[in-house]
Amino acid sequence: MNVKEEPIDNRQEHLDLLCFPTLFPTGQYGEHHPRQSYPAQTLSFSEYIKSRILNKDSRLRRNHSYCLHYYGLKTNKALKTGIYNLLETSRGNIGQTVAEIL
Repeated sequence: MNVKEEPIDNRQEHLDLLCFPTLFPTGQYGEHHPRQSYPAQTLSFSEYIKSRILNKDSRLRRNHSYCLHYYGLKTNKALKTGIYNLLETSRGNIGQTVAEIL
């Protein structure tokens, strides 16, 4: 089998479909697949991960790479949020010393 390796951009919207073709053989129903529910609701990133891992279809939770993939994404998202919040709170204190802030 001749496989040509091309790097995958980790910022792609359908990254989970590209990285786990055995879990998503049809290339559908990944994280960003449009869903219809009544009443209309959107899941947070954490709720989506939880629903996938606790799903009755155990293929997703038994795949260690899939779990680690989402653990890494969740960790990165938390870091970015923390850094953003830190920058937002520190912007109001421009020109002040640490002693003045505390």
